[in-house]
Amino acid sequence: MDTKSDEDMQHSPNSPNQADFEINNFDEKLQAAGDLRIVLPGDFIGEGFIAGHGTYESKKDSKIYANMAGVVHQIDQVICVRPLRQGYRPDIGDVVVGRIVQVDQKRWIVDVNSYQHAILNLTSINLPGGVQRRRSEEDQLNMRSFFKEGDIISAEVMQVGSSDGRIMLQARNLKYGKLLNGFMVKADSNFIRRMKNHIIDFFADRESFQVGTIIGTNGYIWIYSPTENQLNKKEDVKAPVLKSVTRQERDCMAVLRNAIKCLEREQLPIFKETIDLVLAKYYELKDSQRIGPAAMLRRDDQSEEESTSSKLCEHAKALIQKEISANVKQFDIQAMMDQMQEQDFIEFGRQ
Repeated sequence: MDTKSDEDMQHSPNSPNQADFEINNFDEKLQAAGDLRIVLPGDFIGEGFIAGHGTYESKKDSKIYANMAGVVHQIDQVICVRPLRQGYRPDIGDVVVGRIVQVDQKRWIVDVNSYQHAILNLTSINLPGGVQRRRSEEDQLNMRSFFKEGDIISAEVMQVGSSDGRIMLQARNLKYGKLLNGFMVKADSNFIRRMKNHIIDFFADRESFQVGTIIGTNGYIWIYSPTENQLNKKEDVKAPVLKSVTRQERDCMAVLRNAIKCLEREQLPIFKETIDLVLAKYYELKDSQRIGPAAMLRRDDQSEEESTSSKLCEHAKALIQKEISANVKQFDIQAMMDQMQEQDFIEFGRQ
């Protein structure tokens, strides 16, 4: 570290405080430049801030330390640590897939893979046929004719309580509701990327049919064989019905499921583009090495890097690396430090 000259020392009556201020300021500029500061429990974060989530203030020296492993974030004067991986925390507008666990009075309790079950009120769903009217006592008595325990549904997060964290859902849009003709896959919600559209069709350019997916931001993913109205992007106002699913469709549904699990195994974001790249690589290996859906998750004996899932995710990894390279800003650390040393930190702090 460069030592300050006598002229610089005259600007500060207390040089240690000035040095601490420089360190904190330097960390802020690094974070603003795009560099992530990762800390472990007990690591020193800074002082002069308000301790937020994931931090604590020492009673001895009033310095702030981390009490969990994660990335340091600063919002105004509040400094906090966000964990690298955490359970699903819903935001308003999230598309989720859930399972009905209880039918209560005028509402359903839904498992959405979060810190608590969500609530779907009777007034927050579409009645059969898309009829718009007030809910009656007869509707309350027939709630299990809409959704019953064990049903899989899709919905949207309508509200998250600020005090108790209560999760409220709505399924008024006709694209939400009871899910049939498919199966649910559970993935780590940390890998699910929020998109404009979470209802996506695959295999349209490779097969004579399509396989639909609802990628819930909560980590629950529904893979299904779409109906004719769903293929034509029409809202189905009728009650959902079961349909026959062919062997070819089941095979493609298994391939899609394993493609998602490959991305999760390789710790890559799960969204339309990465899934498409894994599927393209699968068909490439299928023609050359004659692999099937079951071989997609197979691990070789030599090393994990040579596993089939790693080969399938090669193009997806390249895409994510390209995104990271484009988003990370290039900066000169030494030039930044020189610029900081030229500033009068004490006068800046007094302002």
